[in-house]
Amino acid sequence: MGFFRKKVAATSPVPAPPVTSSTDDAGQTEGLLLTPEELPPGFTYPRSLLRLVEAGLFELELWWIPTGDRLRELNSGMAKRYPKRHLLLFAKRQDNDDCVCFDLDTGKVARVHDWASPGWEARGEFPDFDSWLHSAIDDLIEF
Repeated sequence: MGFFRKKVAATSPVPAPPVTSSTDDAGQTEGLLLTPEELPPGFTYPRSLLRLVEAGLFELELWWIPTGDRLRELNSGMAKRYPKRHLLLFAKRQDNDDCVCFDLDTGKVARVHDWASPGWEARGEFPDFDSWLHSAIDDLIEF
């Protein structure tokens, strides 16, 4: 088995909807990630995140990439709990309430302990998505 497992179990936290057969980025991730209209102006997903989603790799053992309505629910909740922060959640840890989000104010990736009181949620940051992905792979190896 490789480093990643494709999501197949119906009882898993993130259902894996089928990826369309389109060859463009938007078509490959249609319905899985936020649409361009839902994203903040000027923001685009990093190519490496799109590639994970295109490949159906939603679970990195300790981390999972929520999709569809679940992704929208998590982002909506995060916006309500932390209204002073401009965060765009893209992954959640399976064993606790930690999430990783694009921090739209700093341009970095923020690790946030969801449900913590505002001001106490910050758990760290990464310079970019790829740095977080390397850390997530390290988590997988150490698990």
